[in-house]
Amino acid sequence: KVYGENVNEHLLSYKTDSEAPKDINSLFVMPRITEKVTQDKKNDLEFAEKIEKDYGLEDLCLLEKDIILVGQKEMGKTVLLDKILIELSSHYPHYVKVPILIDYNEIKRKTILHLISEYLNVSQKELRSGFLESNSFVILIDNMDFHQHSSILTKLDSFLNDYPNIQLICTTTSSYEDTFQLYDFNCEFIKDSAVLFIKNFRTKEMQQLITKWFGNNKNFQEKKVSPNSIIKRFNKLNLPSTPLAVSMFLWIIEKQETYSPVNN
Repeated sequence: KVYGENVNEHLLSYKTDSEAPKDINSLFVMPRITEKVTQDKKNDLEFAEKIEKDYGLEDLCLLEKDIILVGQKEMGKTVLLDKILIELSSHYPHYVKVPILIDYNEIKRKTILHLISEYLNVSQKELRSGFLESNSFVILIDNMDFHQHSSILTKLDSFLNDYPNIQLICTTTSSYEDTFQLYDFNCEFIKDSAVLFIKNFRTKEMQQLITKWFGNNKNFQEKKVSPNSIIKRFNKLNLPSTPLAVSMFLWIIEKQETYSPVNN
């Protein structure tokens, strides 16, 4: 196990008086993750079209290539990365990968080897003496900025070139899927990466989050609150169905003790 209690701190419920679960394993809902792939019909490029391939949590953890998770702001990218950290750590015999969480901003002032040494509590000398080559590691980096800090990208590119057995999984923010293009960046690791997009919550994910959020709330259980009635009310506000927006709405609903929705 290479993570601590602080891995739960990114949950909205963690530092509030909410009765919702305060640990990721109890509250996490997997968003829809997709990759745009080209489907070649009739072996003719003229008929080729882009389709979306879906990825589950296990798919992400089993994927061997570097992964760039792209999403808009407040799409739950940090919590998703935390969940990947927990999944890889908790099921090592299945994935045989050791996750290493690195702060993106720390790369500006420290070498990546130094950061790995601090995280694993292993000396840099030992890391250089074959430790990194003899194990399978996955570096997790949140909030990568591909449009600034080119020195960081150069550092990463050089490090991954020196240690090709090390996998990178990172998140980055982009307002629209079509604005994130691989050819805009001059880095080798980016060109070979799987670029996956995090989607807004659908009704299915919202129902799951509502059920988990109010699972231990006696007040809502006694009122027999329907998840669909909450979703209907949320949709009337025309808010983006991001994990953060839905969570904030549920927290507000929870604090309204007199809330008594009409179940449809």
